[in-house]
Amino acid sequence: IEATDCDSVLIATPIDLTRIVKIRKPTVKVGYDLQEIGKPDLKEVLDSFCSAQNL
Repeated sequence: IEATDCDSVLIATPIDLTRIVKIRKPTVKVGYDLQEIGKPDLKEVLDSFCSAQNL
């Protein structure tokens, strides 16, 4: 994050990332909604990844 040439950092995680990662640039907490509109959907992608990683 520090090496990235940017004016600010958008944080879109469900946790307060600044509590676990030192970010010296200005941060903005944003929210979003995910609407799946095609295949593969998120579950299929995660299932495939977990299978490939033997998780």
